Amino acid sequence: MASDVNRRRAARQRAARRRRLKTGFIFFLIIALITLAIMCFTVFFPIKRINVSGSEIYSKSQIIKASKLTTEDNLFVVSEDEIEEKIRKTLPYVDSVKLKRVFPDAVILTVTDAKEYAYYVSGDKCVILSENNYVLKEQSEMPENVFEVITSGISGKMGEKAKYKNAAEEELVNNIKTLLLKENINIDKINVSNIL
Repeated sequence: MASDVNRRRAARQRAARRRRLKTGFIFFLIIALITLAIMCFTVFFPIKRINVSGSEIYSKSQIIKASKLTTEDNLFVVSEDEIEEKIRKTLPYVDSVKLKRVFPDAVILTVTDAKEYAYYVSGDKCVILSENNYVLKEQSEMPENVFEVITSGISGKMGEKAKYKNAAEEELVNNIKTLLLKENINIDKINVSNIL
């Protein structure tokens, strides 16, 4: 009887030891994975090469400078949206930027140039917009081969999306633009200043 009790106690102790070992191994594995993840985001995969293609307006060096990417950046940490925003604010004639990571140390930026599509008048200036409604530039003379957008209020900063005072007007302008592009129709002006 005493030997049965001793056997059961020994079995319980072995089971408890196995559980402790298993828990310790899982804890060690989690710490190792966390450490590896931190190393990947800090030490491993630094960017050493930045390639640029697609733009006929800006040079590769202009785009790299505007992106603010450096060899100190990490391949995993760079964000396509942030890079696009930085580039567009400095180089407004960039319509979009696609970022491709090439392991272990390269980034490819594929740039699409923006085209002048429409404009609105702000004071004595004509503000040129891209097809995606980003402000490209301001000029004093009337632009050619683009149409005017007349609303109850529109404003914007270089490299940023134009902001409409009235959301319904913006939606109507976008719907008309979609139809124009689909049907390949050219017009001189969209006036939505009075929707009614």
